[in-house]
Amino acid sequence: MAYSTTVTIDGTDVTTYIIEYTVVDTEDDFSTCELIMSNGVFSLIDFDTQATIIVTRTIDAVTQTLFRGSVSTIKKVGAANIDVDCYDKLWLLDRKSLTKTYDKNIDTQAGVISAIAKDIIETHGGLTSNETSTGAVNTLDKYYALNKSLYSMLSELKTIVNYGLYYDPAADEVNFKPRGSSSLSTTLTTGVNILNIPIWEYDYTRIANIVTLTGDLHEIETTELFSGDGNETEFTLSRTPESVKVFVGGTLQAGGVTGQDTGFDYTIDKEN
Repeated sequence: MAYSTTVTIDGTDVTTYIIEYTVVDTEDDFSTCELIMSNGVFSLIDFDTQATIIVTRTIDAVTQTLFRGSVSTIKKVGAANIDVDCYDKLWLLDRKSLTKTYDKNIDTQAGVISAIAKDIIETHGGLTSNETSTGAVNTLDKYYALNKSLYSMLSELKTIVNYGLYYDPAADEVNFKPRGSSSLSTTLTTGVNILNIPIWEYDYTRIANIVTLTGDLHEIETTELFSGDGNETEFTLSRTPESVKVFVGGTLQAGGVTGQDTGFDYTIDKEN
């Protein structure tokens, strides 16, 4: 069996300087790569953080891309070696932030969650998306992001539809796809192809007795008119206000807090 590994930094082959490498693939988080290298690599190429790292493995003339990402840290190890830590391209989405509203009735995504994810990945993240449609039934009327990282936005969306989020280094794509399982034709039977008695594991992490939904605050200004006779000093509003402006005869009055302010014209009792 012919076996070889190739490591490139910004397109330059640095395999001869590699002492050891470790690639850890994870779903719903950044995959990582750690390279222990001879510091002689700097005689070949001068690189810094965010340099592009690609690790490939070839077995019997079949090449597989194990990792594709960016350098995050470079540390000196001993007198002659360096430790290079890398993250895959999901990390790049975590380093970009966005303020945006996706409106079902205005934007082309029409509230479809997978379409919103695709726009975040491609338009704002500059990467390629490979997504499975979430359909036009369970959609979002509005999705708000106020200076959020692209990765955190995608994490919120995937949680809503129970999707997986991961980067495929071979295809160079960010996958936004359903969690699922594979079907096999083989029937598993205890004592035949199951040698031990199964030990069941119960996972209650996605079970809840009470679910609380907290929405955003939207301020709507309304006007209520009252006729005073000089003696009546209390007026009841139809709704509990967040903020109030009071005009008398077209003149803006000064509000205040009883026991705290002086020289004011009115106070607001939100409790009653």
